[in-house]
Amino acid sequence: MGERRVDQWEKRLGLRVPPGPYRAVLATELARVGADADNDSELDDATLAAITGAVVSGHTYFFRDADQLGAVVELLGRCTERPRLWCAGCSTGEEPYSVAILAAEAGLEVDLVATDINPEAVAWARAGRYPASALRHVPPELLARYFRSNPSGYLIDAGLRERVQFEVHDLFSGVPPAGGLAWDVILCRNVLIYYQPSKGVAWAASVRGWLKRDGGLVLGASDHLAATLGTAHQVRGWPVYRAAPAGAGVPDGPVRPDLYRRALDEIDAGDPAAAENTLATHLARRSGDVVAWLSLGNLHLSRHDFVGAERCYREALALAPTLAEAHFWRGVLRRKQGDQDDALRALRAARFLAPEFWPAAALLGSLWNRRGDRARGRAEHERALALLEGNTENPFQARVRGLPGLQMSADELRALARA
Repeated sequence: MGERRVDQWEKRLGLRVPPGPYRAVLATELARVGADADNDSELDDATLAAITGAVVSGHTYFFRDADQLGAVVELLGRCTERPRLWCAGCSTGEEPYSVAILAAEAGLEVDLVATDINPEAVAWARAGRYPASALRHVPPELLARYFRSNPSGYLIDAGLRERVQFEVHDLFSGVPPAGGLAWDVILCRNVLIYYQPSKGVAWAASVRGWLKRDGGLVLGASDHLAATLGTAHQVRGWPVYRAAPAGAGVPDGPVRPDLYRRALDEIDAGDPAAAENTLATHLARRSGDVVAWLSLGNLHLSRHDFVGAERCYREALALAPTLAEAHFWRGVLRRKQGDQDDALRALRAARFLAPEFWPAAALLGSLWNRRGDRARGRAEHERALALLEGNTENPFQARVRGLPGLQMSADELRALARA
């Protein structure tokens, strides 16, 4: 019964639940609440959040963006004392183990603490068992040195497992992880993209006090959030944000890679063709930037280049399968193409993954109305209106403003919600 429920959610919402502990967790949670994919709009936010917590990316593997991990190890190698690293939002452990391998190869002894909010993910990481697909980018010599094959894939060498301390920890609790304070490096890659920018800003403002004076915060390619840790400097071409001095102010807006910022300026200047070229150049260097893929897709969508938009949204979803905004834009594309069934799946996935993401609820309401289900349409519009009232924050991370046909002002969505 549990597997059938998971299969139903996958089919209805267009989400893929990867093998491992998460599939079992999701089956258990669905059984607990008696949920199926037809009544997700009736579930309360707490239940939705619990179910969503069981659905994870699956797009995690060893040595993802290996050049950036090399920059982290270079930073650690500059420390005059035994370096301390916190890997925040470590999922099932591939990232901290990758850093541990690179540090061992460099002859570094590192105090490495890795945390995630999901206890099942932490248990998986501690066990150190991985399918072969997660090791596809591990060089053969490192595979032989740090892994042991078993019937289900590979097992991390016991000596390497001892180098990483895994803990369950809520990134936004306001409390540092078990390793305490005074970190040389805080590594938090492609986690903050799943939260509103203001929440990421608040988190950055708090962790600045958890770094050593010369410590640095390293974010992922997709994390276009304001850094409250001072001016970024480059290590191997990757930005590192230094700890801010006491009393430093919080910047008002996001700090973005130069090419991405240039593309946004070109959009504002009314030159979308130049912006497309700039984004393409940026993505050739930073192919893991989910927000840039979505922005490029929106550029294509605004001029009805559905093929180009589809390619970009697919790239974004491959990188971040549980990012609500990626599903939302795919739903907008499908709606414009007249594929109501696929648009419905994509928009429901977006609303399921982020119940507070009111644009998905607003468009879902219109789509249900178009399909003749007025009761569901009214419920979604009321939900969107309730979420929108008093909320002035831009819900989108990708560029929307300045793109014909994609500008969704709060007033327009309020009118849509009240329709």
